[in-house]
Parts: sequence; structure tokens; C-alpha cells
Amino acid sequence: MHPLRSAWVEFLGEVPFQYFGTYTFDRCRSLHPEAVHKKMRLLTKRTNELVFGRKWMWDGPGIGSLIALEPHKDGRTHVHALHYHPELSKDNVAVRLLMRSLWIPFEERHEWSLKEGLAKVLPAADDAAKSYCAKDYATKGGDLYIDDALAHWMGKKPWQPRLPT
Repeated sequence: MHPLRSAWVEFLGEVPFQYFGTYTFDRCRSLHPEAVHKKMRLLTKRTNELVFGRKWMWDGPGIGSLIALEPHKDGRTHVHALHYHPELSKDNVAVRLLMRSLWIPFEERHEWSLKEGLAKVLPAADDAAKSYCAKDYATKGGDLYIDDALAHWMGKKPWQPRLPT
């Protein structure tokens, strides 16, 4: 395994992520990483409002996410994300379906849908999902982003892995 990839897997090892999401933008255009992060933050914000209520920010940081941006040859932007909140369960199908319906532009979408493209949200397999996200960053030239909520739940500083010496 690539040393940077294994460092990320070890760094993320303590977080028991509940959901592994794959989000693909429909538009055949390349998006700047900041635009992708903004869309993902909006997805998380809307999910938090629907799951924990409109005043979710006063009760805690909400659902935390690790976002792995993967460049595609066809120009579409593709994202893998790991989601975590200590009060959620991997078996909570309703939250997974909600996150999916907040992304897709089809009939089964939620009224607050971002209408971006395809989405799959599955229970996270512990190290397999972490390794997959780290692969996007370490070997494919992608981008990894830890949002503020996940940084809070992790409680680690510095918020990046250290390569073995």
C-alpha cells in the first residue's frame, strides 16, 4: 500500500464512520475543488436540518464528513465521502436514503434536493472505505477534505496524518 494512503487509513482509524457515499455530478464539466466542497457542505447542512432539526448547530457540530475528490477522465466531478455522527447507526436506512435523495435530480428526490447527479450511500465498511478514500488522494491526484464537524469529533491535532519515518 502507498505510504501516504496507509498513513491516512491509520489517521482515520479511530473514527467509526457510519456511511460511505459516492456522489457524481451530472454536468460534464470540471468543478473547482472549492465548489465541490461547498456543495458537500450544503448537502451535510440540509441533512443535519432534516435529521436533527433546524437548530442543530446549537446542539453540536452535526454530521462530520471526509470528502475525497476523484478526478475523472470524462471531466465529471466524482466524490467519495465518509460520514460520521456519534448518535447515528450504520443500520439507519432512512438517513442514507435522505442523503441520496438530497443529491439526485430524479422523481424520488427530496424537495430540498441539490439536483446534482447520481448518488449511492451505503453503510461504511470500516477500513475498506477509509482505504478507498485515501486511494483517491494518494494515488490518483485527488483532494481530501475534513470538514469542521469531523475535526471536532476526531479531536486530533494536527488534522493531517504523519508519514512514517
